[in-house]
Order: sequence, then structure tokens, then C-alpha cells
Amino acid sequence: MDNLLKQFIEFLKIPSITSDQEAVNKALDFVVHFFANISDSLNFHYFDCNNKKSILITPKNLPKDKIEILLNGHIDVVDAPEELFNPKIQGDKIYARGTYDMKGGLFAGMIAFKKLIITNNNLPIGLQVVPDEEIGGFDGTLCQLKKGVRAKFVVALEPSNLNIATAAKGIAWIQVEAHGKAAHAAYPWNGKNAIKILVDFINILAKQFPNPTKEAWQTTYNLSQISTPNKTMNKIPETATLKIDMRYIPEDKEKLEKFLIDVQKQLPISVKYLLYEPSFNTGRNNKYIQKLAQVLEKYNPNFVYEKRNGSSDVRHFTPYNIPGIEFGPKGYGSHQIDEYVEWSSVLKLAEILETWISEYKS
Repeated sequence: MDNLLKQFIEFLKIPSITSDQEAVNKALDFVVHFFANISDSLNFHYFDCNNKKSILITPKNLPKDKIEILLNGHIDVVDAPEELFNPKIQGDKIYARGTYDMKGGLFAGMIAFKKLIITNNNLPIGLQVVPDEEIGGFDGTLCQLKKGVRAKFVVALEPSNLNIATAAKGIAWIQVEAHGKAAHAAYPWNGKNAIKILVDFINILAKQFPNPTKEAWQTTYNLSQISTPNKTMNKIPETATLKIDMRYIPEDKEKLEKFLIDVQKQLPISVKYLLYEPSFNTGRNNKYIQKLAQVLEKYNPNFVYEKRNGSSDVRHFTPYNIPGIEFGPKGYGSHQIDEYVEWSSVLKLAEILETWISEYKS
């Protein structure tokens, strides 16, 4: 087993579940130690928000707000039983929690970043390592942005099978409260059932944003929770609350906002956002993407451009007018028990990143 593979296996063994702050910090220490032999050439910018630590690594004399290309990766993983932190190698595939999402991509970024610094310590590049992407990235990536980190282009090293993801849906968690009239259940004509009002709302929502029957680039909704204050069966509920998870495409942002305003004029409901996160949408004609595509064609000539239904930390850069993409290794099974990454694609990703950044001229 070569040294890089040994190091990657040790990285995977760290059970850096988001909620285990000690293990997450241990994974962060692993990243820092990876660069120990060139630490004199680097600047380690440490951040701490709500007791969650993150790091930005740059060349020695590069300020945190003068980065051109920023590689972004998260060290946290979702919950998993202990045995999933005992990596298993089967041919080119490495099975363990976090191999694909996303220690494989981050490790590739670490390899590329180290080689680039050794070759040319004046490159305006950065490596951003954060602890909380799996729960929103608010104390990692967003914290760093709020504290002045800036770049011209960002690559989230999320799993992409060596394809380029140029867009992802935004997130809107919405609470709808219906206002009815309480009455005895035996006399429904004396009341106004708040659940029925929510049903009317759901029907209007379904007409405005119909869910697709297969994967499609369109706005979707999930009816996540519904509740009333009723403690008994024989009462018409006066109020009822519905919580919805919507994933909106960038083109529908204004349409969604207008819909939620207009529907409150049609029904006795009140609406509020519990979470409202931006989408991202980077055009293929972006100069960084065009150069990356030229390099990628040599390594993965059948690559495609993708649009993501889920979200990543790239969205945090949108309000700061920083374009970005998701670009990572080949594998399968994010958050699943059979998650794996193809080791050859981790090394290939590192080589692609190194070539792209070293050849790019702004």
C-alpha cells in the first residue's frame, strides 16, 4: 500500500460525525498535519464560530481576501455505526463512511494543493476545510465568508463522478399556519376546519409547482409535518400548521415568493420562512469552467454538465457574487451503508486540479 493510500485510510478511520466535535477537530488536525513538511510555506487561518472550528490554508503571503481559486471541502460526515469507520478495500473501491461524501474529494484537493505550493508558492489559491456542511455549513463556510474570506471562483469538492455541477436548487423551509374556527365535531357547520384549509393550500401548491414523477430540473416540494393543537377527537381544529421543504430552481425564485404572497390573499393562512437558502447557477461560459473543461476532456472525455437537486456550501458564495461549481471523484452511495469511492478517481481528480490551476492564467 503506497503512502498516500495509507494516509487516506487513516483519514477515513476518524469518525468525524458532525455532532462529535472532538472527532471533527481530530480530522481537522489530520489535514493540518498533512502539510507539516511545507508548513513554513503556508499560512493557516483559523476560524471559530459557535465552537465549531474551521481552517483556510493559503500560501504564506496571500491575504484571505485575495484568493483566486478556492478549493472547498468538509470533514464532517453523517451518523454511521462504528464498523463503517473501518475502511474496506475491494479492488479500486474503498468502502467506508465519508469516502464519497466527501473525504475522497477533499483528500484529492489536499494532494493537489500541496503539489501546487511546492511547485509555485505564489499561486493565489486557497484550501478551505469546514466542519458542518452536513448540517448547513453556517458555522464553517458561511462563517469564513462573514469574516472576510473572498475568492474569484470556488470548487466544492463534492462527489460528482468527475462531472461538473454548474447549478443547484435553493432551499425554502416554509411554515404555513391555517386559521379556522373551533366547534364541536358533531356540528361541523358551526366551525371551519383548519386542516381543510391546509388541504386547499396543498391543492393550490400542487397546481403551481407540480412534483415531477422522475428526476427533473424543476421546483419540488415535500409536505414534511402537519399538526394541530387538538388534544381530543371531538373538536374541529381552529388552527393547523404545515411545514414544507421546497427545493427551487434559480429561475423560480421570484415565482415562489410571489406565490406565497398571493396565496395568503386567497386563504386564511399565514406563511413564514423557517429557512431560505440561495441556489447557485454558474454559466458554462465562465472562464474558469471553460479552462477546467479543456483539461477534463483529456481525463474524462465523456464528462457532462450537471444540475443538482440537493444543496452544498457553494450556495453560501452566491450572495457574495462568487461563482462556483461542485466537482469531485467517482463513487457511489452518499450517506448509505455501501458508500465507496474509486481510489483511482481520487488520484485522477488531484491531477486534474493540479493541471487546471497550474495552467490557468487569469
